[in-house]
Amino acid sequence: MKSVTIQSHYHDPAIQWIDVRSPIEYQEDHIFASINFPVLTDEERHEVGELYRDDKERAKSIAFQYGEEKVHLLESLLKTISQSGKTIGFYCYRGGLRSTVPAKFFSERGYQVVKLEGGYKAYRNFVRSSLYELSAKRSFVVLHGYTGVGKSEALNLLKDGGYPILHLESLAQNGGSLFGDLLYRKDSPSQKRFESLLLESLYPQNQQRIFVEMESRRIGRITVPEDLYQSIVNSPIHILMETTFDCRIRRILNDYLPPQQSLEPNHYMKINEKITLFKKSLGSLQVKHLLNLAEQNNYYELVKILLEKHYDPLYRKSVESFKNQSMIFRYTDLPSELLPWLEKHKVLRD
Repeated sequence: MKSVTIQSHYHDPAIQWIDVRSPIEYQEDHIFASINFPVLTDEERHEVGELYRDDKERAKSIAFQYGEEKVHLLESLLKTISQSGKTIGFYCYRGGLRSTVPAKFFSERGYQVVKLEGGYKAYRNFVRSSLYELSAKRSFVVLHGYTGVGKSEALNLLKDGGYPILHLESLAQNGGSLFGDLLYRKDSPSQKRFESLLLESLYPQNQQRIFVEMESRRIGRITVPEDLYQSIVNSPIHILMETTFDCRIRRILNDYLPPQQSLEPNHYMKINEKITLFKKSLGSLQVKHLLNLAEQNNYYELVKILLEKHYDPLYRKSVESFKNQSMIFRYTDLPSELLPWLEKHKVLRD
């Protein structure tokens, strides 16, 4: 059995990483494409941790016992991986007993096994240092515009066209506004997981310009790392997207009120709850009016008021601050006009 570093084997297709930490640790963050096989369940880890304070040897003994109970299940998984021709890589939090013991055990049984030096902690340090380095090296094209102008749609069109993008809202699973958590089906990841996802997005894109939507540093509960944020803000290429007010409203309606069959339970109730949060900025009478519009199913007028009274004034300063240094892309039909416009203005490639 040998130890390897994450620097040498990040995204290594020849290794299938096995994360032997507990499910709650894995859920918070993990190495790209790793499989979670917990040596200790969440409950077992808590029990061993409590005992370790008073009796380290007994705690280790119980931990070994729990691990031995899972050997046959783990070996079944390793046989499948070995048949695919991949090397098996184990890691735990610090590269300690949880990964050392199974790595040594299965190595002695003839499996092709490596252990991650330093464990997840080393991986976490690698993520942070790599994001710092890549933030300075990557070249961004930054999309600006008022709410509903189609920045996310533009990113998706670019992705479909084979161009590199960094979709911060998608990674954060939040639309970035008060209604942002209604736009995505999954819960927002942890901050650590978000940063791992950032690295996975940035790591392979080493030459072409990367398209990104201008966001604030905070997206829901997630924070964009400062170095990356400054690299985006200071990018030499900014594009201000503009379209009709009606087009913006209809896009928002399409995004937040898709066909009934695809809506989550209580979706409309959640919208009403969000509307009540505007009391501070819009006042009680306006909120009451908005709730009445929602009850009447007049969401077009509701969105129109929110844009005019809240979102456009809120984002005007940000949009205007980049206007002088931005190319302006005015469109009627985004899918048919975006790529030809970018090609004409020589934005698609360095």
